[in-house]
Amino acid sequence: MNILVLSELFWPEGSGGELATYIFSKMLSKYGFNVNVITLSRNADFLIKKVGNMYIYSIPCRILNKYVSSIKSLILITQFRKLFKVCDVIYMNGWETAIPVIRLKFKKPIVLHLHSYFPACPIGSLYNLKWKRNCLSPSYWDCIECISLYSNIINKRLSENILSAFFNSALSKHFRNFLEFVDKIVFVSHAQKNIFLRHLPQLASISHVIHNPLPDLSFISIKKVNLGYFGGVSILKGFEILLKAWVKVINKHHNNTWLHITKAEHIYESYRSNLKNLRIFPHRKLNYRQYEALYKIIGVVTIPSIWFEPWGYVASEACLRGRPLIVSKIGGIYEQVNGFRGIRFIHPGDIEEFADAIDEFISMDINQIEELGLKNREDILTRFDNLRILTKLIRVFEEVL
Repeated sequence: MNILVLSELFWPEGSGGELATYIFSKMLSKYGFNVNVITLSRNADFLIKKVGNMYIYSIPCRILNKYVSSIKSLILITQFRKLFKVCDVIYMNGWETAIPVIRLKFKKPIVLHLHSYFPACPIGSLYNLKWKRNCLSPSYWDCIECISLYSNIINKRLSENILSAFFNSALSKHFRNFLEFVDKIVFVSHAQKNIFLRHLPQLASISHVIHNPLPDLSFISIKKVNLGYFGGVSILKGFEILLKAWVKVINKHHNNTWLHITKAEHIYESYRSNLKNLRIFPHRKLNYRQYEALYKIIGVVTIPSIWFEPWGYVASEACLRGRPLIVSKIGGIYEQVNGFRGIRFIHPGDIEEFADAIDEFISMDINQIEELGLKNREDILTRFDNLRILTKLIRVFEEVL
């Protein structure tokens, strides 16, 4: 079977969705499928790389958003016409805005893998930032207000803010209609699927749930019982809740326990001296080796999300590395790790409960922490088998042929 993978970015660029697409593509090529990947890249040069039976075509693109990607995709259709013609299935991560053109021009079956709530929500979260709750039935004006608030949070200029609010809210309905050209939609969790289909119930008959595959990660022994948070300064991932809970805890402990925060470029320079007094260490974006080094001094990982996050590779990595977790009881991550023996669940946004959970874990010694972490590693490897997960995806491909 010839599979053409279209992914706006491809691991190591991007985030969880790109990592999942990379793992799936690599496994497919390993088991005899002919896999071609077309992706955009922030690198300056056009690259063609072969990995097993998989060819990766990386096209340079400095500005990356759904509109630039749409324009770029039209160019790619012309540039890589032969790959589209010879493929049996088109497997997509992102590039939803290009779906109608691809389908109408090549008439090939399309399997779309959704890793967020776009296009049901213009910003992909289905979380109302104004009312600070999950979005049940967004109106046009709700979307405008929410997009504007989101643009302010990520520091867009006023002109960009206005354009973003207008275009995203005005075009979101059309983007949702593009899904009519898709043969199958794959969701990463039942939680994501159920929430998405509340907004687009007509897609239920073509919807499937396939959990994301696990990365190949080994256990890392614990040197220090520090707290780790890998969500950056995102409100949705619970950054503000984390800070408030941490302040409540540190005065009880004089054992030099620190909170390590990654993807914290925005606060690294401006606030590092102030955060030092709170025993908070912000890190810039880390590479693979830096992450491994950081894990050695982290005993507990926290994921205090306030939105229905579809899936969490941070949770998978923490369990595989052998770490206990403090996790919000919400969304796909709850589905992912519910029942694991080294997990403490908290209600989203509950600062007191969160502080108690942090206090409980950092009061333990390294041996207790490591024992709980190893139980999580055992539990996740028992629950998720990559070959079984891949088989489900292959069946979806076979159904559209």
